[in-house]
Amino acid sequence: MLTHSIFSPISDKVYILTAAAMNVVRAVNWLEGVPLAKARQSQFAKLTPVEAIG
Repeated sequence: MLTHSIFSPISDKVYILTAAAMNVVRAVNWLEGVPLAKARQSQFAKLTPVEAIG
């Protein structure tokens, strides 16, 4: 049985509040229709000729 925690109760609350704030921002952006960032293209995928994708 673990007798002590690595993190203090205060830091646990900070992590929970931070996660909640990030979720609120994501929800507001979703409701306002803010588009998500496009995924990055890998260096290997950039080598593919445009005609081959087509």
